[in-house]
Amino acid sequence: MKVAVLDDYQQVAFSYADWSLLPSWVTVEFFSNHISDDDLVNNMKDFDAIVGMRERTPFPKTVIEKLPKLKLLITTGWRNASFDLEAATVNGITVCGTETGGEGTTELTWGLIIGLIRHIGIEQESSKKGFWGTTVGGDLKGQTLGILGLGHIGSLVAKVGIAFGMEVIAWSQNLTHDIAVQCGAKLVEKKVLFEMLSNPGKIYSREEIKRISDISQERSIDVMITRLRQKIETSPKNPKYLQTIRGSGYVLWVE
Repeated sequence: MKVAVLDDYQQVAFSYADWSLLPSWVTVEFFSNHISDDDLVNNMKDFDAIVGMRERTPFPKTVIEKLPKLKLLITTGWRNASFDLEAATVNGITVCGTETGGEGTTELTWGLIIGLIRHIGIEQESSKKGFWGTTVGGDLKGQTLGILGLGHIGSLVAKVGIAFGMEVIAWSQNLTHDIAVQCGAKLVEKKVLFEMLSNPGKIYSREEIKRISDISQERSIDVMITRLRQKIETSPKNPKYLQTIRGSGYVLWVE
């Protein structure tokens, strides 16, 4: 039996598992260089099992049908949108995944956030040139963290934000108020908030907000603005960010 491990560009896959546990009649070949779509079938035609690294190498129907020896297709993680599951099933190929906790992505996310707000990258380069303390870092406590997609990884990111004393707002396609509360977040209206965030300082008339949010009743606009303020303002009755401009509409200020 021949097993191929694809896209091991860091050449670390061998050290992440005890491959010696496999029977002697199983051989494993690691591919550190990406195989192009044109060469994939020719390179994989003799393998019985293939391990893919996330979505780096797609396996659509056109490829699967040309690999008659393939019986097992594995992906790192539980989901892989680049694998044609229907085609694999029709061709008698078992598809499975490996466990992943999402902690790595969460830690990387927070590494990037902290690096940005504390100017770690800038200060590191400055210190190499002999300078010290060239910028002033910001604080996370009291800031608002917006999460688009409050799933497994999103909820882990939210927990860290809460630990830092941040206000967490979130939106997901199927997110409910109760689930958001369980994660310590507040559900927000995506369309209007994202539109205003993309144009801070711009005054939006009530007609524009009606068009963006797909609502028709005047009263619904008031309710939506009130809800947004409750989620992003420290004092919703005295808004600092989402302000009313009398006779014109609303504006969102971003620090």
